[in-house]
Amino acid sequence: MSDHLPHRPTWVCLDCADPWPCPTYRRSLPPSRQPLAVAVLTHQAVDAIHDLDELPERMRRRFLWFTPLTEADCLAVLQETGHV
Repeated sequence: MSDHLPHRPTWVCLDCADPWPCPTYRRSLPPSRQPLAVAVLTHQAVDAIHDLDELPERMRRRFLWFTPLTEADCLAVLQETGHV
């Protein structure tokens, strides 16, 4: 997982060039680290919204749906940051 990191401002994986968070990163995130990852991913999603000029809904799906958050949780996270 260590090489599967995002490259800004394109938000592609430095290792596999897939859109980040890439499938390898998603699969490698153990459940015990997911709560911390949600906080980090939320901030990264907000950055990606600005860098890629994307809709918040698309970034919410891309950055947060693979975590154990519900759709309502994901929406609340982005509302908290003012991006919904």
